[in-house]
Amino acid sequence: QGDVAQQTKTTLAGRVEVVATADGRPTLARVSFSPESAMVITVNGTPKTEPYALAGQTVLVEIRGETIVSVRRGSQPIELAAADLGMLTPFVVFHDDVLPNREVDYGDSWPAELTSQDGQMRTVLTVGVASAGDSNGVVVLSTNGTVTFNHAPVDMTSEGKITGSMTIDTATGLPRTSLAQGTVTSAGTMNQAGQTMTLQSAGAITLNRQLTPGPGGSMGTGPHSGRVSTAPAPAVSSRGDQRLIGIFGGESLAGGDTGVYSNTQLKWVFNADGSVFFGAKAHWYAAERDYNQNLEWTANGESAEDTDRGTWQADGQFLTIQWSNGNVSRYAYGFEPNGALVFRNARTKKLINFYNRLR
Repeated sequence: QGDVAQQTKTTLAGRVEVVATADGRPTLARVSFSPESAMVITVNGTPKTEPYALAGQTVLVEIRGETIVSVRRGSQPIELAAADLGMLTPFVVFHDDVLPNREVDYGDSWPAELTSQDGQMRTVLTVGVASAGDSNGVVVLSTNGTVTFNHAPVDMTSEGKITGSMTIDTATGLPRTSLAQGTVTSAGTMNQAGQTMTLQSAGAITLNRQLTPGPGGSMGTGPHSGRVSTAPAPAVSSRGDQRLIGIFGGESLAGGDTGVYSNTQLKWVFNADGSVFFGAKAHWYAAERDYNQNLEWTANGESAEDTDRGTWQADGQFLTIQWSNGNVSRYAYGFEPNGALVFRNARTKKLINFYNRLR
């Protein structure tokens, strides 16, 4: 009857750290969502807060192109609802299509069109060069256009008018900051209990992204880069990459429908003389319940610590270990800004584990 029936405010905030890249695109990202990430719905003056599924959590997100292929908390995979996955996507997927793969100058403009992973959201923009490069090495782009969202299966469509700006690093061709603001209106119908309701809404949207350089002050390289990264090369000795020298610790979690769960503490020791030690100690917990899910028994314990010894060689990209029993292990490896060591499969580059530097 013309009254405001419901007000909704959604806040999503967090930090994304790029862990791995391929061809200038993030392939693995660590995302930490603020605890305040939530939807507040006010009905007849009474607010109700619905936290975002990942509020206050840190997850690892694997990306292939512009598609999220997996989300994990530690080593455990997480299944997200389609709506929650859609809200995560803008945090980790960077659309290169916004930038033209050609030379542009002040006053130039071009069209850009983006479509969400599920096909429900479509963004049509006009992007232009608002200012030429300045002494800080940035170019300012202006953006304006529309965003449409189909709320299937509900017969309702939202349309937003947005304007914004983006600063581009002239050395790498990558964005430093982006800001978009605008108004959103929705209209449609919904059938409930045999009754058809006409829905109308209006609101505002703000998108704000800040990017900071990685190790060595480099923003990385991308398909629009003007030059390659200038990050310093790793120090190399007769054994190889000296950054490996030290002690690193991590863990491996396992569990399943059998009711047996284990946490294995892992430790690597790389010495300057070329020797390497790998230790593992498992802690386990087991339980069984009857058909009524009543607990029948529990048990827990730990294993003795196993230690393997070998010699190592590293070239800044691959680590090769010759174990004393004759076996050979080979890993692709790298380091995070906090000094953590990352192991990946040498052939597929699939993530194996993270190990924090202990010393």
